[in-house]
Amino acid sequence: MLIMKNSFIVFIIQTLIALCIDLFFFFLLEKPMIYATLCVFAREAIHGAWYRVGTLMVLISCQFFIYVGSFGLPLLYLLPIAYVGRRIGRSCYVTPIYPYAVLITCLLAQRFFIEHLILRIPITPSYTITTIFANIVILTVFSWFSRDDH
Repeated sequence: MLIMKNSFIVFIIQTLIALCIDLFFFFLLEKPMIYATLCVFAREAIHGAWYRVGTLMVLISCQFFIYVGSFGLPLLYLLPIAYVGRRIGRSCYVTPIYPYAVLITCLLAQRFFIEHLILRIPITPSYTITTIFANIVILTVFSWFSRDDH
């Protein structure tokens, strides 16, 4: 029981740090580039508990509301990706590459499907590539400092 409490505490601390990082860089750069909460979601979508994944989906939707003023749009890609990630985590041999694949899929879905097709925000390749690489670095750092190895 002590291990579960510690992994829950690690999850809470990691999520709060991710929220602070997201909001800090949003207010610093005046556009969303670092999606640290999405990085935590990418890790939890493969083997995390459903309440963790659901909590992260709500937080990502709240952040998207702060960014563009629309609450539920990220759920259009988060729900299917969480379902597919869960299926992969249960049926395939889990490798460290899966969270990165989930992260890149989420970022591309958000950038091309939500921002470009629905919100009509223009796409610049340099911004998209920079966003992907910055979030890969954030996911790697969170993976290094995470104590709960799934």
